[in-house]
Amino acid sequence: MRLLDEPLASLDERLKQQILPFLQRVRDETGIPMPYVSHTQSEVDFLADRMLRMPVGRPVA
Repeated sequence: MRLLDEPLASLDERLKQQILPFLQRVRDETGIPMPYVSHTQSEVDFLADRMLRMPVGRPVA
C-alpha cells in the first residue's frame, strides 16, 4: 500500500491534468491500494472508487 498525501497540491492545473491519468494507470496496472488524501474534490472524483470524508476531523461514510 502507498499513501498519497496531497501529491499534486503544489502543481498547476496543467500538470495535475497530466499526472492524474498516470496515477490512475499505476493503480490499475499494479493493483496496489493507494489511499489518496486531498482537499481537491475533482482529484478524488477522478481516482477514487471509494471515499471517506472527514469534515472537522471525524470520518463520515
